[in-house]
Amino acid sequence: VTTASTLALLGDVLPAPCRAERLDLAWYAPHGSRVLATWPLG
Repeated sequence: VTTASTLALLGDVLPAPCRAERLDLAWYAPHGSRVLATWPLG
């Protein structure tokens, strides 16, 4: 993943009119996904 590839895929929809209230660190695994940590923003 590069800045250029991200812009190529998402350049038409970003910036998005939304608001993030938290940042989650997640672990994704078959039958074992979970949130490891959460940080509030703002």
